[in-house]
Amino acid sequence: MFATTLALIATRADVREELDRLGAHVAAARELLYKAASMAETNHPQLGKYSAMAKLFASETANRAAKEGLQIFGGNGYVKDYPVEKLYRDMRVFQIYDGPSEIQKIP
Repeated sequence: MFATTLALIATRADVREELDRLGAHVAAARELLYKAASMAETNHPQLGKYSAMAKLFASETANRAAKEGLQIFGGNGYVKDYPVEKLYRDMRVFQIYDGPSEIQKIP
């Protein structure tokens, strides 16, 4: 049921465009994470800054992706038959875990 619904939704140009945009944000978050991990291996002096940026950007990207998923699926996004509902709940935990995103923004 989910795969069929997803296939039908993905044929819309506006949905494909948003999914492409989210994919770009996910790729950017991944690269920022890799940079922070590389800095951790060398004990770089700016490791704290980059790890906070990676956490902030990744959690905000997850938040945006989960919210857009709910928006795309409409009322079905809140039904437990669709994985979007669980992803949205998990995203909130990820965003709060290890300090809320607002803390990461403090210079």
